[in-house]
Amino acid sequence: KLRTDRTPRMSIRALAAASGVSKTHIVDIEKGAVSPTHAKLCSIARGLGLEVSAMCVLSETLDAAAAAAAVAREQAEAERRDAEVARRKADSAARTRRRQKQREREKRARS
Repeated sequence: KLRTDRTPRMSIRALAAASGVSKTHIVDIEKGAVSPTHAKLCSIARGLGLEVSAMCVLSETLDAAAAAAAVAREQAEAERRDAEVARRKADSAARTRRRQKQREREKRARS
């Protein structure tokens, strides 16, 4: 979530200079490879000109948005699968009707 706070405001280099946290550590935090200590989080927040609480609220908001997006993707996938099943059933029913008609024609032809 750090990238979301940082990107519109400053580069990693500028944030590192403003916060006193190394560029490497900031990149690792953004990747989720490491979790910042409270002290590092406070330094980064100061470097961004934010309160730590504002970063936490943003993080929770982004988590909720990500969860909502995941639910929407799952619903869309379920709807796509349902539509595919309905299409296959309709195709199968159409094939069955064609076979029945063909059999009826063949039966009439033999009569």
